[in-house]
Amino acid sequence: MDSGPRWLILNRCIDDEGGDTSVADAKTTAASCTSSGKPFSISFGIAAPPACCSLHFHWLDGSTPGDSDGKQSKSEPGDVHVIAGHDDALLIQMRMRRVLNPNVQSGQPATTTTFDDYFLYEAGGGAARPPSLSLLPGFYIPVQSGYRSHCDPTPRFRYLSMENTGILRRGKDDDDDDLVLCMLRIGRDREWIVKRVPIVEHCREGSSELLQQPWHWWLSFIAHAAVPVGNRFLCWVDYNSGFIVCDMADEETPKLRYVPLPATKLRYRRCRCTLGAAGADAVRFVSVTPPPCSSFNVTIWTLTLSTEEATTWVKDVVLDCDEIWKWRLPNYGRLPHDKHLEYPLVSSDDPDVICFRMEGMAVQINTRSKKLLSVIPSGSRDQHKLRDISIAAKLRW
Repeated sequence: MDSGPRWLILNRCIDDEGGDTSVADAKTTAASCTSSGKPFSISFGIAAPPACCSLHFHWLDGSTPGDSDGKQSKSEPGDVHVIAGHDDALLIQMRMRRVLNPNVQSGQPATTTTFDDYFLYEAGGGAARPPSLSLLPGFYIPVQSGYRSHCDPTPRFRYLSMENTGILRRGKDDDDDDLVLCMLRIGRDREWIVKRVPIVEHCREGSSELLQQPWHWWLSFIAHAAVPVGNRFLCWVDYNSGFIVCDMADEETPKLRYVPLPATKLRYRRCRCTLGAAGADAVRFVSVTPPPCSSFNVTIWTLTLSTEEATTWVKDVVLDCDEIWKWRLPNYGRLPHDKHLEYPLVSSDDPDVICFRMEGMAVQINTRSKKLLSVIPSGSRDQHKLRDISIAAKLRW
């Protein structure tokens, strides 16, 4: 079996704008059916980092992702997304249109609605276990499980987004002092389980205490990304302030803790920061100094995760372009001095390796040794569209 790259960067959406090119590889193909019975397949093009692997989608009845009537039309990249990933599993969202009045008279507009299907893609690991694609059950929860005070018990469909949804692979009363955590147990019954979990704050001073007014704090928290760490932790990060870490060591009573980010006075710009896994029980925060300070200045902190006691961020690495230009480090002459490193992404294989985008290029650097590992041309996709298009993954086919 061809193991391929040890880790991959996946396009989250179908790329029809000339991104980092790689054609679909047949061994990555898996097929399934939508909730309305339409057959389709998903596959990927494989390319080593810092290039992105392309996402490919095909209706097996000849239509395209945006179709509601089976007729051929232009593929719409926004209809299929990779929402989250961990190990060899990906959570994929498909947005569909459904015609509500199919018998409408000719010349009158049809009434349509949109709905989402969610699928679990598992890479498998070779011919003995080929890739699979499974439709997940609809996620309906009563409003009373949320923060609304009227507590409407009617189940409502919950839409999952790439900002607040993560997946993690693992072989009381009505008080508002908690947060809803949703998990899907993959087994014979495939049912969603809703748990209400208290939040503990990780204070900057090093102490830990229960939040006294959690919803005042929670309403200011905006999830920008979900990050799995090892097979035990799942983090939701707000790049303006901090992150919530969920400890799944005990699945019956998972624990949540809020941890501030190391830098103060943060102003979120997706192109300048990221949080990634650093082994089985630590996270790495990468911050790129904004212009006009310099063409780039990268600072990296590491934090060991624990829900039993407070831990401290450790500043591990500072990558200063002025130092690089001064000492003329090997291969850096290929980088323009007037461009900025942006969109950092921590390697799933080695947390010292960070991939960046630099106008027209994709760059891979070992920040510990300061070695420039790779520079390749990047796709033509506009820089402002790069915010959510890629995700680090470890897949084996």
